[in-house]
Amino acid sequence: MGCADSSTSHGHLVLRGEKRFEREASEGLWSTLQCVYGNFQLAVPLPALVVAGPARASYRDGVLRVGLPKAVPGKVPVRPIRVN
Repeated sequence: MGCADSSTSHGHLVLRGEKRFEREASEGLWSTLQCVYGNFQLAVPLPALVVAGPARASYRDGVLRVGLPKAVPGKVPVRPIRVN
């Protein structure tokens, strides 16, 4: 995966990123190059209200981990979460 960022909005964790993939193969006289790229966005519903301020996120070995502490019920502002 290229770049990614996350935010919370209306009870959802919103993940945005850019996917990049290239593969080249040769067989005999034929050579092929496969390129896949593009933006994506995924909204994951949260089971409880969260506080985005102390949120943490990391991406390693193809796994994205996001930690969001639960909030006291009320209005929670939208805030981007940096992925390390």
